[in-house]
Amino acid sequence: MSERDLVVADRVEVLILVDNVTDNLSSVPDYVENELPRLLKRGLQRLSGRCLCCGAHGLSCAITAWRGDTAHTLLFDTGPDDWVFERNVDRLGFDMGSVEAMVLSHGHWDHCGAMVRALEMLPRVTAFETGMPGQYRRTEDGKDWEPDPLLVDERFVAVNVKDKGVIVFTACSHAGVVNVLTHARDCFPGVPLHGVLGGFHLSGANERVIPETVAAMSAF
Repeated sequence: MSERDLVVADRVEVLILVDNVTDNLSSVPDYVENELPRLLKRGLQRLSGRCLCCGAHGLSCAITAWRGDTAHTLLFDTGPDDWVFERNVDRLGFDMGSVEAMVLSHGHWDHCGAMVRALEMLPRVTAFETGMPGQYRRTEDGKDWEPDPLLVDERFVAVNVKDKGVIVFTACSHAGVVNVLTHARDCFPGVPLHGVLGGFHLSGANERVIPETVAAMSAF
């Protein structure tokens, strides 16, 4: 396939994550959804500035292309600032776990300023596995502490057992056991996953995601 060959998409959805302005007053075509209707669908009951997205000099778009029932999502640019990017992603309820690739149009700060933060938000492939709230780590300079709910340094051990497949040993699954299994499957393509053993951290506050976890594990 040459670089100019493009698979035809049945439809494309574009979610604007960062733009120069926000506008909830102007009329829009029927195929465009403003920010406010999206927030209302997510359960907004009282409107305040804390609920709204922020405009910033720059651009970031989540582009999802559909072909039949299959969807692929691309993050196109990240806007100028970590705080604006993360705030808008949160307000709009965008699942960063759906992003399969990131493209930066060019190296200007207003299009790539939040690239590192966007990458930090990508290790999760599920919306319900949000890490371990209250976890902190030392900053790189060793002088302070910073939130570390994702525990991106956690690892697992995998054993490929003859005539069975991969058995995954996970210690705490702070990333979420579905994320762990997804990573294991990606690491050993073509080898079936036979089982998973260890800690799942589905007690306490995480008991609320047990149904989603069980449902998602059925895919393995």
